[in-house]
Amino acid sequence: MRSVACLVVSLCLFAFIIGCGSSADMSGSGGAKSAMPAEPMAAASDSNEIALPELTAEGQIGQGGEAKPDIKPEQIQRQIIYTARLNLIVEEFDGIPEMVEKLASGHSGFIADSTLEGSSGSPRSGTWTIRVPVRQYGTFLDAAKTLGEFQSLTTESQEVTAEYYDVKARIANKQLQEKRLLELLEKGTGKLEDILAVEDQLARVREEVERMQGRMRVLKDLTAFSTITLSVNEIKGYQPPEAPTFGNRIARAWSGTLDALMSTGQNLVIGIVAVGPWLVILSIPFILFIWMIRMLVRKRVSR
Repeated sequence: MRSVACLVVSLCLFAFIIGCGSSADMSGSGGAKSAMPAEPMAAASDSNEIALPELTAEGQIGQGGEAKPDIKPEQIQRQIIYTARLNLIVEEFDGIPEMVEKLASGHSGFIADSTLEGSSGSPRSGTWTIRVPVRQYGTFLDAAKTLGEFQSLTTESQEVTAEYYDVKARIANKQLQEKRLLELLEKGTGKLEDILAVEDQLARVREEVERMQGRMRVLKDLTAFSTITLSVNEIKGYQPPEAPTFGNRIARAWSGTLDALMSTGQNLVIGIVAVGPWLVILSIPFILFIWMIRMLVRKRVSR
């Protein structure tokens, strides 16, 4: 009986061990089946790993400072005011005003001011203030010299770059301040005194903005257009100067000597006329002194 019981127990243990092994195999096979869908996920992770270096590269570029900013800084351009004064001489003034006007319009400019002088039988003259674009400044001067005989040319340039950008920055700051004041007025949550104070300050800021904007318009106009003052004088029978010859030099030397002699004689006569009254006054004591000496001599001789 004992042997039978032992055999039964042994069979039960053997069956239990076999059952555990089969269940372990089943669980292992189930894990393998559940691992099958992991391949798409692995592919997805691979794709992420491919994109990551690109993002990292962009981050490295941004950190290294090589990436360009969205807003480019404004390039500072020199602001220069050009002015010139040109003097010419012509023998015939007729047609000069029309030629000056045509010359100004031909160089994309205009006549800002003009003055014509002279009457019938007398020399005439004209002065024009002409505004031409800066790019036409040099070509206009060259063309204007052909209107008559050149006499003189004075040019001047004044740089206002610092003032230009200073006014521009101040306008931007004042406009920002004006915007903030407007936002305070729109809220209107303060007291009446506070609101009135904000309105006063807003009026002051607007006045400053308008004044600076006016100065900015003047600077833009002066730097965009050059100012040229053209003067033309009429001289009848005018002949341009020529190089002097030997005969001309002798004639000039002789004429200069005669002028010097004449000037010396005139100065001598003027000096005599100026000293004459003093000579008359000083001669009276001298005459009295001579008369007294002669009287003394006569008394000694009579003795």
